[in-house]
Amino acid sequence: MPAVGSLALAEAGPLDEPFLAELFLAVRPFLALTGLDQPQLEGLVGMQRRAQRSGYERQWPGYRQLVARVDGEPVATIARADAPDLVHILDIAVLPTAQGRGIGTALLTAVLDEAGTAVQLSVAPDNPARRLYERLGFVVVGSGNADLLMLWRGRAR
Repeated sequence: MPAVGSLALAEAGPLDEPFLAELFLAVRPFLALTGLDQPQLEGLVGMQRRAQRSGYERQWPGYRQLVARVDGEPVATIARADAPDLVHILDIAVLPTAQGRGIGTALLTAVLDEAGTAVQLSVAPDNPARRLYERLGFVVVGSGNADLLMLWRGRAR
């Protein structure tokens, strides 16, 4: 696997909005198949992103959206909500052109190293990322809404 390069995480800000919209669409290629023209597609993506953020804010007040940059270029995002005894990973997305370079592993490892507590996430049973999660020590602890709930309980000290 090629080296990740210099990976840096920072809170998403207004200047990251064009990248976040690009990433949202890039990891949902089916949206481009709707037959919408570019302004309509941009409107649909904007509406869906606002709905996603609103849902996160309702369920996890104070959640954080971070942008990952490799050698200064934005390549991924991770949304997380921290509670005293549990970190919820709400979403993780890597540009398709940057996948396979260890970026997802590096992002998750950074969260696990910092967490000091349990970390949970949901994943579709057939999502290839599930193998990554299992390799990092996540185990399936439940299911619901067609997703599996996975939990990482920490490293043995």
